[in-house]
Amino acid sequence: MSKIPKRDFTIVIEGNPLVGKNSLRHQFINQSFPSNVGSSSVWTVNKKSFDFKAYRFELSIWVTDGKKQCRSETPDFNGYNHCCFLVFDVSNRESFEALDSWRKLCIEKIVPKGRTFPIAVIGNKIDKKIRTVSTQEAQKWCDDRLIPYFECSAQDGTA
Repeated sequence: MSKIPKRDFTIVIEGNPLVGKNSLRHQFINQSFPSNVGSSSVWTVNKKSFDFKAYRFELSIWVTDGKKQCRSETPDFNGYNHCCFLVFDVSNRESFEALDSWRKLCIEKIVPKGRTFPIAVIGNKIDKKIRTVSTQEAQKWCDDRLIPYFECSAQDGTA
C-alpha cells in the first residue's frame, strides 16, 4: 500500500477586528456559519486536511484578532507560510481603508525573505444590504497593487 504524498501549507488571514475572519475560517473548515463566533485571541490556528489529485494537503490557517497587539506579536512562521488573505467588511469603510497597513504588516512580518508570496484581498459580508465600499472601488485598489480580489459572505456561504 503506497502512502499518499503530503503537502503542508500555511494561510494567514489578517484584517481589522470584526470583519469576519473567524467566520470565513469556520465556513471553510466546517461549511457552516458559526452560531457564536467572536473575536479570536491574538492568533488562532486551525487545521484542515483534504485530498486533491495525488496529494494530501494539510492546511494551517492562522487568524489574527486584528487588534494592535497582533502587530507586535506576529508568530515566527519560519518561512513556512504560503499566502496571506487580507479581509475587510464591505459595509465598513474603515476596514477597507486599513488594508494598506495590513498589507505593509504582511510584507514586513509574514512574507518569507527572498520569496515571492501571494496576497489576496477578500471583501466579506456581501450579504449586507448597505455597502460603503463598492466592488469597483475594491477591485481598483487591488488592481493598482496587482493583488487578486474576491468577494464573499461567510454568513450565507456565497462566494
